[in-house]
Amino acid sequence: MQTRNQLADIYAGVLRKSNAQAWEQILKHKSLLLRALNQLQEEGYVEVVTSNSIEELCAELLEKGSIFKGDLATLPPDGKVEIPDIQDLKSVQKISNDRMLNALASLYLGAPAHVYDCQAWWHFPVNPDVPSSNAQLWHRDRDDLAVLKLFAYVTDVDMSSGPHAFVPRSHTDHGLKTILTKDDISNPKANGLSHCFMSDQDLQQLGYRNVPKIWQGPAGTCFLEDTRGLHKALIPTGQPRLIFSLVWTLSPGFRFL
Repeated sequence: MQTRNQLADIYAGVLRKSNAQAWEQILKHKSLLLRALNQLQEEGYVEVVTSNSIEELCAELLEKGSIFKGDLATLPPDGKVEIPDIQDLKSVQKISNDRMLNALASLYLGAPAHVYDCQAWWHFPVNPDVPSSNAQLWHRDRDDLAVLKLFAYVTDVDMSSGPHAFVPRSHTDHGLKTILTKDDISNPKANGLSHCFMSDQDLQQLGYRNVPKIWQGPAGTCFLEDTRGLHKALIPTGQPRLIFSLVWTLSPGFRFL
């Protein structure tokens, strides 16, 4: 992880120089975003206050995703159903072009950020005998050298709905030193050198003792995470969950017009 973060810092420096004018404009927002930025840097996550755009997003995605809700006979084994073509929704375009969200993502990543991808998907309760999918095991994302993700709950989410969970301070080498012993942090699975998918028991055996942040809340609950940190979706046991994500990286993906 340390090497990836160092490479990300070098790349961000190059991007700042080649996009100096855009970076100068982004820096003008830093004082307003400093509290959120500091929490992201320290903990790896921060809650985002809901806005009209999030309310519009929930309404549009619920309408677009409603056709899947009753079709349980065709569910895949892991209960995950993606909603296609959401980039065309007006609310998604609004959020992807939100000036303050983009400024915060850019300040966190250290250079003008790119919207890399967006997704929305249902997770339905499935047979308890079905093995956990990779997304339901602890893992780190490798979309890019540096990444920041926005998650928004489109439906109410409690412990029976498969909430998202994150291990605070697991996103940087500095953070790991505050939650793991020196011996534990040398393990490639613990420090992120080895890309793997782990159970709760695996995590405890690696020395992780801090309590994960489990995101529960009503529709519209919205948060940012550095998903280079350990995270997973809990398995829904009672109610389905519809969730949206938007990804910023240093490298370009697609852009909304």
